[in-house]
Amino acid sequence: MTGTWLIDTRYLKSMLTIASNGDYVCHLTQGETYQLEGKFQVRDGILIDTLTKSSITNEPVPSTFTNQIIRVNDHELVWKRLDMHTLVMFRKVKE
Repeated sequence: MTGTWLIDTRYLKSMLTIASNGDYVCHLTQGETYQLEGKFQVRDGILIDTLTKSSITNEPVPSTFTNQIIRVNDHELVWKRLDMHTLVMFRKVKE
């Protein structure tokens, strides 16, 4: 999952960079631009996202989210948020 991943839609842009140790930085634009930082861990097909820093006002940190990995390959990273049943689909832009 290491590398830089992108969501780029009419309403949302998200650039996610994941290091080999699971640390990540995410630049999220949805009206305003925010920076998120945290750590990913994968256990039995579940992606555990521990958010450690956020520029979003009133975002509690640390926070932990659980996601089911649907697909990950050289081109796509897709997970489903277990608390919202929402699919999140990134495409890889660089290693």
